[in-house]
Amino acid sequence: MSKRLCCFAFVLIVLSHANPANGLVVGRVTNETLSRPQSGCVVLLIRQAAEPEIVSRDTTDEHGRFSFRDADGNDGLWFLSTAYESVNYVQQLSDGPNEIAVYETTESDTALSIVSHHIIVDAAEKRVEQVLIVKNSGNRTFRTGEGHGHGLEVYLPDGVTEVRDSPQGLHTHGEILVNPDPVRPGRSQLWFAFDLPASGRLFQTVSYPTVTVDVFVRPAEADVSAGALQDKGEVPSDQTSYRRFSGAGFNRGDRIELGINASPWSFSRLWGDIDFKWVLFGLAFAFFLLAVFFRSPGKTGFPAQAPAEGPPDLRARRTALIQQIADMDDRYEKGRLPAEAYQARRNAFKAELVEMTRVLDGEA
Repeated sequence: MSKRLCCFAFVLIVLSHANPANGLVVGRVTNETLSRPQSGCVVLLIRQAAEPEIVSRDTTDEHGRFSFRDADGNDGLWFLSTAYESVNYVQQLSDGPNEIAVYETTESDTALSIVSHHIIVDAAEKRVEQVLIVKNSGNRTFRTGEGHGHGLEVYLPDGVTEVRDSPQGLHTHGEILVNPDPVRPGRSQLWFAFDLPASGRLFQTVSYPTVTVDVFVRPAEADVSAGALQDKGEVPSDQTSYRRFSGAGFNRGDRIELGINASPWSFSRLWGDIDFKWVLFGLAFAFFLLAVFFRSPGKTGFPAQAPAEGPPDLRARRTALIQQIADMDDRYEKGRLPAEAYQARRNAFKAELVEMTRVLDGEA
């Protein structure tokens, strides 16, 4: 009995010190595809204060284990980052043992689907923003290669060949938008903006099986032809109102068809030219709508969603994350951030953003 008590006490002592507040960080990298510890992975310990800083490195042993003694949990935010098969995996530091999951890669996109596709149309400004929540239900990271032309491909509306105000790396090949970021198992987000075609027509081919499509048009009085989408009426917000159209159960190759009769007057005549901060506010509103109005389509094969507004502090944090990602992209492009720290921190922001969306969507 005394021996067991001593062992138990020893475990408690180890756990009490295995946290960033005491400077000791322990963890393990696991290959979730092959269900085994992953040896030989270089793990970075990153501190985020004013700027991201790589504090220390360690390489996982044959059991996938790593450890650091350089963390001070009271000094900024701390993250762990590792790379496997040229894909970065980042997570926030926890108080106990840290488990980092890595995955084998695949070029097959059969496990990919779109949980929700949001289209926000400003008919007066002739501007369109789209937010897609992508789900990888497999146990491999989708990755088609490196360099220009590789990545997740999404059809743009007919006639649209350019996007603006999009995350770094997003590019077009004709009417196809390419996101070069690997798609890890779980959820991720894709957002971009473009000019409303002069015809007012938004005819878009569905790239992946899609649970729901929600369209929000402002002003609410705009003349809209929504095809098979159902008119859900007016949706008020703090400063304006949107008209919402919704549909569910789209298959690859289906078409989303919208006709927008743009208003001849423009908000910019009152408020001046729109800059990037207004894009961020628009995206924040899009995420808010995602949390409030997302409903389960009740369709076999797709996860049911429970409506949830989510606590205001989470919504505020999500807005701040979008702004931080944009600011960090700008600093990196100006050469003010090292590439390794930038990529690790950006992935951490994105991971936190996806997790917040999962919580606000109500999916366990």
